[in-house]
Amino acid sequence: VKLNCASIGECSQSILVPTDSPDLQPAMADRGMNLLQLRRFAEDCRRHIKETGLRDPRKFVDREQLIPNPGFDSVLDFETAPTWLVVDLFVSPNTRSRRVPFVD
Repeated sequence: VKLNCASIGECSQSILVPTDSPDLQPAMADRGMNLLQLRRFAEDCRRHIKETGLRDPRKFVDREQLIPNPGFDSVLDFETAPTWLVVDLFVSPNTRSRRVPFVD
């Protein structure tokens, strides 16, 4: 892949980036996940919780920190875990090293 400088008419240099570079993102149509992938992801999360005994780190279940979490420090229940917690525990650690935003 050959990339030209993005500045408006000021750059005549170009760089070559290998097609397997982690700096390249797939075309928009190829981003996201299908239902099968989402189900597999959920299965992987459930398996990880079972194998590692992953604990629920939330002391409270609300942002205002008014309602104590009765499941705090017990094995995480994936079925009731909020999306933000799933992202924090499973998605972000796996995308951070590859510098890929989780929304992609």
